[in-house]
Amino acid sequence: QPCSVGRSRRSRAFDSLGARKNMKSHTCWHVFGLFHRSRGNYAQAIRCYLQALRIEPDHFQILRDLAILQVQTRELDGFVETRHKLLRDKPGVMQNWMALAVGLKLSGRNSKPARKLLDSWMKTQGDD
Repeated sequence: QPCSVGRSRRSRAFDSLGARKNMKSHTCWHVFGLFHRSRGNYAQAIRCYLQALRIEPDHFQILRDLAILQVQTRELDGFVETRHKLLRDKPGVMQNWMALAVGLKLSGRNSKPARKLLDSWMKTQGDD
C-alpha cells in the first residue's frame, strides 16, 4: 500500500500542476474531476466537470460523467438539465431518452412529461 499512496500523491500533484499551468484546458479539468471522483470527493468532482464544461460546453463525455455523479449524489434537477442537454445533442441515442425520462420521474415531477418523452421517442423509431 505505501506504493499506491505515493502514486496517489504524485498524481494529485500532477493534476494540480496541470490545472494551474493550463486553467483553460477542459482536459485538465476533466482529469482533475476524475481524480476527485476516484477519491470519493464527489462535490469537488462535479465542480471540476462544470469548470470543464464552461470551457467546452458540448463535450459529450464530460456531460455523461457529470450526469452520473449528479444522479449518484441525488442532485436530480442538475441531472435532468444535463440529460436534457445530452438528448438535444444526440437525439438518436436511446439511452439519452430513457435517462431523461427516469430523471424526470426521480425528480418528483409529474410522470406525464416522462411518459410524453418516451412516446415521442417511440414515434421517432417508426414501425420497425
